[in-house]
Amino acid sequence: PLMRPTTQRLVRARIRQHLTPLSGLRLDEITRGEVQRRIAAMSAAGAAPSTIRGVVAMLATIIRAAVDDGFAASAIEVKRLKFPSERTAARRRQTVPRGHLVALE
Repeated sequence: PLMRPTTQRLVRARIRQHLTPLSGLRLDEITRGEVQRRIAAMSAAGAAPSTIRGVVAMLATIIRAAVDDGFAASAIEVKRLKFPSERTAARRRQTVPRGHLVALE
């Protein structure tokens, strides 16, 4: 096998959780703007920046393979995407959302 079982489980989970929502789109509909919106949504949902980068890298690899095989016209330039910083994610984890505080008696 090319991947260890734990890596396979991680890849399957990332595909199921983050890439399956794109399954209704044709490859030519997955634009840089669409990927940027997905990055923002994942960040807002609390995904770690490393998770977001991993998912986008996986998607870029899939699209590059599709381009190589003639199924897509162009690939996504990952370096032109804007990713959340680790500092922003850490700050978000420290913030308690409004309405989530419980009074102690």
